[in-house]
Amino acid sequence: MMWTSALFFLVLLYFASALTPLKKQFKTAKKTHKIEVDGVKGFEGCPYDNDFYYTGVITSPYYPNNYPNNDHCYYWLSASYGNVLRFNFTHFDLETCCDYVVIYDGYGEASPILAQFGGKNATAAKPSGLLYSANRYALMEFITDPVVTKTGFRLEYDSVATVTPCNRDIILVINGLSSVGTQANFVKQLQFIANNLVAGWDVSTTNKVRVAINLQVDQDYAVVYDTVQFPDTKTLQATILGLTDDVPDVTQNNGSDFESLFRYGDGDLQQTFLLRQGISTVVIIFVAQNPNNDQDYYEATDFAHAMRDQSDVKVITIAMGTGIDVTKVGRLSYGQGFYFGADYSQLATLATPVNKAICQTEAAICGP
Repeated sequence: MMWTSALFFLVLLYFASALTPLKKQFKTAKKTHKIEVDGVKGFEGCPYDNDFYYTGVITSPYYPNNYPNNDHCYYWLSASYGNVLRFNFTHFDLETCCDYVVIYDGYGEASPILAQFGGKNATAAKPSGLLYSANRYALMEFITDPVVTKTGFRLEYDSVATVTPCNRDIILVINGLSSVGTQANFVKQLQFIANNLVAGWDVSTTNKVRVAINLQVDQDYAVVYDTVQFPDTKTLQATILGLTDDVPDVTQNNGSDFESLFRYGDGDLQQTFLLRQGISTVVIIFVAQNPNNDQDYYEATDFAHAMRDQSDVKVITIAMGTGIDVTKVGRLSYGQGFYFGADYSQLATLATPVNKAICQTEAAICGP
């Protein structure tokens, strides 16, 4: 009887457990770079949450006390949107022969080295003055050897714009179609861009304002100048004013296709230009006509959406001449505050507001 009772008890226990819901614990991990656990050899004293945003202070493990031996810390930094990072070491005390700090100018160890302080391949023994990244992101590593420790470092970082008008990759889609009307109008467009719009830009091929040009001369053909061709602002200005060599008579070019300006702007983003990681991209499109029909407009809208929504590009439209529906064309821009219009003789008045729009990160009201 005892074994029968025991068997009966086990059966009851089985059915009770089957009917009792299992308690499951779910833990949602924050999406961050959790490289280490405090106390584990090689990551001692490193921050567990090692993503650092916008502005703040980073110190070596156990600062102001001595850092550990055989340590290796990672720090991922992000500037605020549209800016770059500024680094200011307010304290630096390392065994510089063998312990070191390295800063990568980008999101990982494959990025160019901005600076290395100490160690075998040092760019300098210690920091002197401010450092600036070329894009929004940086990775910093702190590595120590098995002997000798010191007080380490204290780093202040923040988000800044280092150039005029701001750190951007800019594509100028210049209108060389016959819809411009006359060669005189084409020249006025070039003069506005060269002498007014870009005159104050800090242009370079690397860490300042980078500029590319797409000169539309036919609905299916454009003359393209990459960012590497503009090491400075003067070269950019001279190239723009010299585009009359590519378009000696604008009235001879195909001007019947409105959407091609937006199609080539989107195509440049997808195929032609190598844009910087973490730096905002702006496409400025110079429009000289209304859409030919609804289909022409819908096609342009599709390409504008691709630039804005898929590539997060700030599209600025500039309607040139009279009789153009500036608001309708402006619906293809990034939104309110990103579209403009003026007659050819008044284009210079747009330089200041367009440069302001280049540095905006959001529109007051979104486009369609």
